[in-house]
Amino acid sequence: MILALILLLQAGFEHTSSLLLGGYFQAGVADEDLLYVADGRGVSIFDRRTLNRHAELMLSGRTNLIARYESSIFVGGSRGLAVIDAAGFSQAEPQVEWLHTEPITALELFGRKLWFADANGQLYGMDIGGGESSPSTPIQLPMPPVRIVGNGARLYLAADTGGLFVLDLEAKTLQAKKVAIEGDPAVMDILIADQTVYLACAEQGLWVSEPRRNSLKVVTRIEAAGEVMSLELFDDRIAAAAGTGDFLLFSIADPDEPVEIQRERFPGMGLDLVKADEDCFLLTGAGIGHMDLSTKPLAGHGLFYRGAGSGYEILSKGGVAVLAAGDAGIRTVGLGDSLSFLGEYSQMSGCRRVYLFGSQVYVLTTSNMMYVVEIKDPKRPQKRTFLQFESAASGVDSEGEMLLAAEHERGVGIWWRCPCGPFKEQGRYSFGGQALDVRIKDKLAFVSADPPALYVIDWSDSTNPEQVASLALERDCERLYADEDLLFGLDSSGALTVVNVARPTRPKKLAVLELEGSPTALARYEDYMFIAAQDAGVHVVDISKPQSPELVGTLDVGPAMGVAVSGDLLLVSTLYSIEAYRIQP
Repeated sequence: MILALILLLQAGFEHTSSLLLGGYFQAGVADEDLLYVADGRGVSIFDRRTLNRHAELMLSGRTNLIARYESSIFVGGSRGLAVIDAAGFSQAEPQVEWLHTEPITALELFGRKLWFADANGQLYGMDIGGGESSPSTPIQLPMPPVRIVGNGARLYLAADTGGLFVLDLEAKTLQAKKVAIEGDPAVMDILIADQTVYLACAEQGLWVSEPRRNSLKVVTRIEAAGEVMSLELFDDRIAAAAGTGDFLLFSIADPDEPVEIQRERFPGMGLDLVKADEDCFLLTGAGIGHMDLSTKPLAGHGLFYRGAGSGYEILSKGGVAVLAAGDAGIRTVGLGDSLSFLGEYSQMSGCRRVYLFGSQVYVLTTSNMMYVVEIKDPKRPQKRTFLQFESAASGVDSEGEMLLAAEHERGVGIWWRCPCGPFKEQGRYSFGGQALDVRIKDKLAFVSADPPALYVIDWSDSTNPEQVASLALERDCERLYADEDLLFGLDSSGALTVVNVARPTRPKKLAVLELEGSPTALARYEDYMFIAAQDAGVHVVDISKPQSPELVGTLDVGPAMGVAVSGDLLLVSTLYSIEAYRIQP
């Protein structure tokens, strides 16, 4: 398997290894043999017939759009628009050129011209067939579209809840005009067949209309399972990617009265379709499904490619890392010269946070469950016990046989783990607001809460915990990290809070540092904090002076969901992969 890496790296980091988990498969394009998919992390190439993965290319930002013209692959996403020579995938380092550096919302190849729109509502055209290598003068749109569809001498711009716009390419002045549609539906996609216009109207279903001068006359509204997002025509049938409804097939023997004749369920949500001859590939975020439209009237159900989960929090100890992998449970990873999967425990879903206590992993899930998994042998993780919380639990900490849990509506619970397995509640401390996270220091517990505050709880008597101090804060601390006499709190709306707890009964706020993105996890390396901030990448913060932390750089990789440090190795978990970087002075 070929892995190519194209990143903007700041000095001080050397990318050493990657482990692919899967991707967020949202757009694709096919040739005779291969399927090229924008997978969130970059581009993945699959064999059309077997759905085996041939190669990957990592790009900066989040990728969700793709188009192909001859040997050029155009990829759009949060970082902008890039062009890649398809032949370069057989090389160690394919050539990548960035054509535009604003986030791209829609991309379409129409004839020899590539059309794309950015988040500022600017529409550009490039005559790539004529050799143009830079975008044209932009056309200002009323709003950014989510899809561009060319037909005849017109471009149709589907703008979700903004409706539908049209651009006459033969007009003296190029200006997008709103298409009047009775009922003003959200428009995700448009399909034109002869004189009938079909609209993908999300949860409002499939709409059938007839064109008028500057409007569409609605003929029929078809209710559909899920949310109709994307449409493709196959003779007298229309295939639809239908969100939670997955894959739908309609007969249009009567063009004005589509009839749903087939529905197929797939893991994930139906987001987009790729038409390749009589093959139809459904992109579901979680994977890729194949439908064979050569059979009639119903389509044949083919293969499904599914990734190995999504990356959330990651922790490391010794030469092993543990990853919360969403609906795939947890994965253990070896940290040798290159990253390698060691083992997994997949009999749980919604895994978001992990904690390492000795050789055991405590796993918090989105269903208010906590699982305890033994990884003494990391190749064979084994479940030991579990605990069902009565309300959402967002943080735990442990000392010996005792566990403290921050439970949103119920304050802080104190639990004793019986040697035979189950947990038994010993006591609880409740206060106004929600408990967000907890950290233990001796017999004191530091609890972050919403409204923003820090509570110090004495739990030396586990049956009767008492508050000994509190501190009002400016920002929520949804995640707390203890480091000797300091507490670091992360607010996912964009802030790092530093608190001095050298005198626990008199905690003192030292600083608040505003950060871009959604900070969700951090790890310390010497005088630096690495902060995973989802789409903003990994921030590097100098904390040599805790009273004045300073942002000194950002690693452009993401969406970064978790970070861990093992020696001089920085591990970054994204929704699609685990990336390893050597930290260089």
